[in-house]
Amino acid sequence: MDTNRKIAVAVGVLYIIGTVSGILSVVFSGPLLDASDYLAEIAANDTQLVIAALFVLSMGLSLALIPIIAFPVLRKQNETLARGYVVFRGALETVSYLVTVLAMLLLVPVGEEYVKASGADVSGYRAVGTLLKKAPDYMGSVGTFVFLIGAVMFYPNSFRAGCRVGAWWPPFPIWPRPSSSYSASSTLFRQPSACWMRRWVCRKWCWRSG
Repeated sequence: MDTNRKIAVAVGVLYIIGTVSGILSVVFSGPLLDASDYLAEIAANDTQLVIAALFVLSMGLSLALIPIIAFPVLRKQNETLARGYVVFRGALETVSYLVTVLAMLLLVPVGEEYVKASGADVSGYRAVGTLLKKAPDYMGSVGTFVFLIGAVMFYPNSFRAGCRVGAWWPPFPIWPRPSSSYSASSTLFRQPSACWMRRWVCRKWCWRSG
């Protein structure tokens, strides 16, 4: 197996890990965050939300490693675009995942204090909880912009490397993100949709690399 094929396989594995992790994070967090009294649900099932946050972290790290691993191949086509891809997809987009993880983890102590509180304190914890739930959504617009810029840098290089994306996929697709009561879920669902396409990109790359 030559170097290009090893890189392609590694990228494909990371995309699969990122996709599965993203889906599992929604499976674990959805029932808690969609509950009417979500802070009480989180307090009663804090481990479940922590697991969901770890899946988000797994997804973010997996996807962040892809530009780094693919860099040796992409730089042969255009090093400037390859470096830009690493910056936008490997660094900047990862920040949005870290914000999501941090917000999810902070919901645990807020939920615990919420169930202990009474009177005016309850409304205060609800306000903080609402802010934490929406925090990833505030990053969503920035994350989408970063994602698209990274895609613009990735596709030309992958095409030059021998991956004929244009032959079977419209250029620079924009996937709508399914709505969810938790903004993190919408961000997560955007990634698996993109990962489905990228696994095919990787497979084509493997075939053409021998």
